[in-house]
Amino acid sequence: MPITVSSQLRGTRDILILVDGNPQPVTACFSFPDGTEAYAATRIRLAQSGTVYVAALTEEGLFVASRAIQVTVGGCG
Repeated sequence: MPITVSSQLRGTRDILILVDGNPQPVTACFSFPDGTEAYAATRIRLAQSGTVYVAALTEEGLFVASRAIQVTVGGCG
C-alpha cells in the first residue's frame, strides 16, 4: 500500500510510521536534517485491518496522527 507522510511542523527531526496490527509495529522511520522538507513516500504491507499511526518528533515535542485502514482479502499481492 503506498503511503506519503509530511510535516509542516517547524523543526521536524524524525517521522515514524507505525501499524498496530503488524507483527513489528514500527514500519518505517525517516530522519530529516535541519533545513530540509519533512516529506517521505514509501510502500507498507499490512497484516490485517488496523490503524496506521504517524509520529513526528520536533523541537517542541512529539505529535501523532492516525487513520483506520481496512484490508481487503486478495487486495495485496
